[in-house]
Amino acid sequence: MKRLLMVAVILLAACDRERGMERKTFELHRLSNDDAVALLTPYIREGGMVTGKNRLITVREKPDRVKMIEQLLSKYDGLGEAVDVVLDVQVIEADGFTATDTAIADIEQTLRQTFRYHGYRLAGETHIQAREGTTFRRSIGNGFVMGQQDKGFMLEGAVDRVSTTGNEQRIPIQIQLRGPAGEGFVEVAGTVTGTVGKPTVLGQSTSKGAVILVIRPSLVKQ
Repeated sequence: MKRLLMVAVILLAACDRERGMERKTFELHRLSNDDAVALLTPYIREGGMVTGKNRLITVREKPDRVKMIEQLLSKYDGLGEAVDVVLDVQVIEADGFTATDTAIADIEQTLRQTFRYHGYRLAGETHIQAREGTTFRRSIGNGFVMGQQDKGFMLEGAVDRVSTTGNEQRIPIQIQLRGPAGEGFVEVAGTVTGTVGKPTVLGQSTSKGAVILVIRPSLVKQ
């Protein structure tokens, strides 16, 4: 059976060479198989072929079109090159506040729909740039001192591999925030999948309300 399969592959390769066709397989890093096939199909001419399985895409086309497809995958899939991710993070305290904080005006309605506390105010914010597959650590506020009140927050986490689904780019993010909250200490932790261009919200209740993280991911423009 294996010998027959090998013969079939050799015959197909010989036929491709006679017709000036080239067959090439690419490993996907961000795109799913379905998204890659949907992306490439419009560029496959009559007699050509594109198939995908197990994060591998095989293309059968003329050499000039194979080169074009390689360029498309380089643009949309990255061909394994790591990219830098930017996380704009806001730490927000909830409840007990009556005045509107203009610093979080763009997210306040979302917070009210999600958590329904009386009021919200910005406690601190930071801007983090990290490469895929790396960790980050940042103090927010007046500096972080374990066990002491009003000494800021410590933010730690890791950025995973960016993936593309349809028109959206998604980034799995592991995140942990520790710091003072009311008369005690709070820890907000979890793994979230952020979408580029959209805010992701994660919160933890406290004795007097809640501490909320708003994470806005983006990619560094090449």
